[in-house]
Order: sequence, then C-alpha cells, then structure tokens
Amino acid sequence: AVQRIWVTTELGAIQAAGGIIMPDALLEPDRNNFQTLTVAVALDPNAADDDEPAGTRDDSATGGRMIVIGDVDFLQEQFLQANPQNLVFTLNAIDWLAQDEALIGIRSKLRTPPVLAFTSEFQRVALKWGNLVGVPLLFILLGLVRVTGRRRRAETRWKGAPA
Repeated sequence: AVQRIWVTTELGAIQAAGGIIMPDALLEPDRNNFQTLTVAVALDPNAADDDEPAGTRDDSATGGRMIVIGDVDFLQEQFLQANPQNLVFTLNAIDWLAQDEALIGIRSKLRTPPVLAFTSEFQRVALKWGNLVGVPLLFILLGLVRVTGRRRRAETRWKGAPA
C-alpha cells in the first residue's frame, strides 16, 4: 500500500535543475504549473491502499516497510536549524520503519512556537519597535519615578528635622 506522507500546497511547482532557490530571490513563477506535489511516500505491504476497494487486498503479502523521499537535503544542518521538525519527521520515520510506533506519539508532541501572523505591516513594525525601544524606555521611566520618589521622601524627612 502506498500512502502520501509529505505533500506540498496547491501552490507547489517544480523548478528546473540549477535554478535559484533562495527565499529572497525575485522570481516570476509560471502560474500554470502550480499543483499539489507528493514529496514523500510510505510503502507498507501489509496496509490497504486508500483507493483500494475493501476485500481485494492479498493478506498473505509480507515484507518490510519503505519510505521514499524526493530529496534528502532536508536533513542538512542548515535546514535542520531553520526547521527542527525535519529531524522529528526523520526520527518518526525510523521508528515507523522499525515497526516501533510507541515513541512517535510522544515525539510529535514537541512543538515549535507558531509563526506570528500580522494582519498589517503596521502591526509588525509596531511590535518590532515596541520591543526594541519601548521595553527599555519603560524600565528607564520606572527607574526615574523611583529615584525622584526617593529624593522627595528624603527631602521631606530632613526638612522637618531640627538642625
């Protein structure tokens, strides 16, 4: 049985070999080539295909499991640092291949924080400058309030004392 385990969105496309894949490269993709693409499949002779009619599978088939991935670059260090879920996928795949699926549920619960989604550019800029300038200014203002309050209390305390 063949199961698709890793697919692109509807905006996936195939790029010719030697093309630029940098995220900041300005490319004009051919919108006619957009489609959902399968990147990885799992082969399990003991499972039924999704499109296989019930009762037509040969239960006497035995054999090992296999995972076929379109490219192994997702395991390179530069991609693992940016996408730690690639390592989780690989470890889960190894557990599935070894038919030891007990750890898969535990390991998959380790989540990375979600990406912040802003509805406008103003929100993104406001959060950026609020963190860079606003938070330090808040601490400076709190310090000034505390220092001036201590001075006032000290002055009032010593004004009433006999000399």
